[in-house]
Amino acid sequence: MNIASSNGIELPAWLSHIKPSAMETLLSTSSNPEYISFALGLPALECFPITNFQQCVNDVLQHDALAMQYAPPLEKLKEHIIQIMKKRGVECTREQILLTSGAQQGINLLVKLLLENRGKVMLEELAYPGIMQAIASYRPQVITIPTHLESGIDIDQILHYLKAGNRPSFLYIVTDGSNPLGLSQTNEARCQLAELAEKYNMPIIEDDPYGFLNYDKNIKPISAYNKNHVFYVGSFSKIFAPSLRCGWIIGPSSLICRLASIKESSDINMATFAQRIILSYLSKFNIHEHIAKVRDACLEKRNHLIGHVLKHFPDTIQYKLPQSGIFLWVELENHNTTQLLEMALKEIKVAFVPSEAFASSHAMKKINGMRLNFSRPSIKEIDVGIEKLGRLIKQL
Repeated sequence: MNIASSNGIELPAWLSHIKPSAMETLLSTSSNPEYISFALGLPALECFPITNFQQCVNDVLQHDALAMQYAPPLEKLKEHIIQIMKKRGVECTREQILLTSGAQQGINLLVKLLLENRGKVMLEELAYPGIMQAIASYRPQVITIPTHLESGIDIDQILHYLKAGNRPSFLYIVTDGSNPLGLSQTNEARCQLAELAEKYNMPIIEDDPYGFLNYDKNIKPISAYNKNHVFYVGSFSKIFAPSLRCGWIIGPSSLICRLASIKESSDINMATFAQRIILSYLSKFNIHEHIAKVRDACLEKRNHLIGHVLKHFPDTIQYKLPQSGIFLWVELENHNTTQLLEMALKEIKVAFVPSEAFASSHAMKKINGMRLNFSRPSIKEIDVGIEKLGRLIKQL
């Protein structure tokens, strides 16, 4: 059954369930100086290598005659990604890489490749809203898997579903610094997931925007243990700048060709100006030195945020120290954080994302959690914002 728009045009029924995400709604607060925002997954402004990028833009415009022209994907950029991925413990070839306009496009392309209408999808109970937006038009059956703050995703529950004959079109997971919980799966869990994918022929979309921001140790992605069933989604957004919109997929070469055809139908699958700038940067500068600077800056802010949360929030909170990524997940004892957000925006002008925004199933509503970003706010903003938020929580 179609739905009618305000001007009488009939639209697909699935659009009736589409509403602006919490992140879309809260985007305005991140650019409004009146607000202190812990809401979005924004990198630190002070870590953008602006001077280096200025050199790269000039270099591309001066020396690349095709910089503004249609051109096939940059093979030289793929070569750099091969070397970057070796640092993550993943061996791959150019034929296994598809360049994308950011990780979100990579996720959308993989959904188109793997999911049929009304198909089954396996998600964590609390999941990145971008994957839910990507699958919405397919109206899939969502199989939700619990994730525990101490032990990670419930692999026994995954095995239970698979043994019962459920064959999801894919499992989506963020293995390092997960969004929203900030969890990193153990190496044992990654190996188990790789084995389950092989045994039950289950594709895995492994989203890894935060994998290079490890504060403890680098653990290999699932894709290092299974190259036939795992699609790795990488991105330059968190280590360079989100507006460049440049990422990549690593998967079986036979399916990368199909993904390239799907991508061509949406954006011509060509070398973009942003890709050329990144290629110039990677040719001139040491990306791993830059990543180390970003990691150090995020680590300082992570520790500062946790210190202030413990100082100003009630003693009854639950949290997990993030070993990777840019998010701290906090659970309050007796609070509806959606209602708390409304009050925080109105009374103290502090923003965060409440747990309801990440519910992957309508049947699952966790109301007492909040995701706090620590990469974007300054040290001073963390001081002021967390003190105000803690005071509001205690007042309630």
